[in-house]
Amino acid sequence: MRKAALGILLFVNINIQAQDNSIIAQIMGSKDADYVSSFFNSTIDLELPDSKGVYSLNQAKLLYTEFLKNQPDLVYVKKHNGGGSNKPKFEIGTLKSNKLTFRTYLLYNLVQEKPQIIELRVQTED
Repeated sequence: MRKAALGILLFVNINIQAQDNSIIAQIMGSKDADYVSSFFNSTIDLELPDSKGVYSLNQAKLLYTEFLKNQPDLVYVKKHNGGGSNKPKFEIGTLKSNKLTFRTYLLYNLVQEKPQIIELRVQTED
């Protein structure tokens, strides 16, 4: 009985994590700044190659729109993720274009099962 209950809990946990990861991959792989920014917190710690700071939602949306205009062919690849049930979650990945590769770090909370991004870093890899 214990093994069955443990198996069910493990299966549910894996499915929940897979759903979260697919949502993050969908967000980060999107070339639509309106869609991406719909997951931003009202203020966000944002770092892009040309800007760094804590911005309002509207400011961050404008900056991310400009970033996407300059990198139209980005593809997102997840590398690592983690976080606790009562703590923010994170995901590390890369955004690759024909010319450049960017390391990404995303910190978010789940609010009513929807990711709410509180920090996003997109840094050029050497």
